[in-house]
Amino acid sequence: MILNWYGEASFRVQTGGIDIAVDPLETGTGLNTSRFKAAVILDTKGPIPRPYASQKATEEHYITGPGEYEVKGIEIHGIAAPPSPKATDGQSGTIYIVRNEEITVAFLGYTATTDFSPDTLELLQSADILCVPVGGDPYLDAAAAANLVKKVESRIVIPTCYAVPDLNRKALGVEPFLKLMGQKPEPQEKHSIKAKELIWEGTKIVVMKTLTHEIIKTKRCKIKKSPFSCFHVLMF
Repeated sequence: MILNWYGEASFRVQTGGIDIAVDPLETGTGLNTSRFKAAVILDTKGPIPRPYASQKATEEHYITGPGEYEVKGIEIHGIAAPPSPKATDGQSGTIYIVRNEEITVAFLGYTATTDFSPDTLELLQSADILCVPVGGDPYLDAAAAANLVKKVESRIVIPTCYAVPDLNRKALGVEPFLKLMGQKPEPQEKHSIKAKELIWEGTKIVVMKTLTHEIIKTKRCKIKKSPFSCFHVLMF
């Protein structure tokens, strides 16, 4: 499995021969986007389609909310995130758990609170890799993220939603989070991992360089929902 980061909560995940785009950058972020053919888009802010800088996706192209999905054998579990304390409409986003190649990755997207239910916390604790905001208002700050990391105890943690060059909103850098975690990792352009390599004890922080060059394209797909359950299958 290979992960690339484009700033904010935006990732490219290469696994099982397909590409998954997580939270493609919206217009107006100040950051550029990347070009690759994504089999599916995971939108943690859903459910309303967003003006991505990359492409105007349709409902046939992406997943925007809670449910259990299968994409060519890749398991995707969407969980309702707790509403932001500043939300006036009570609307919440979605946390995604992606499982493939015997690796589980949790994408917290633009989460603003760690007020998770016991069931959600248990699912997060199953993740080998946790992608979590650390840059503060309006999302999790360094202290909240560090406390969550200690509860979840993932082998790898990738901080997101912090200040990077050209980002046009105010955010703190990644340094306060790294200080709390007591680690000073060298930034990586991509993170490649195999299940057999996840053998160390404790949590390793992986800081990634932003890749901001091209534009995301998506392959057409459709979601088929079983009338008997909340299980979905994406058909190509």
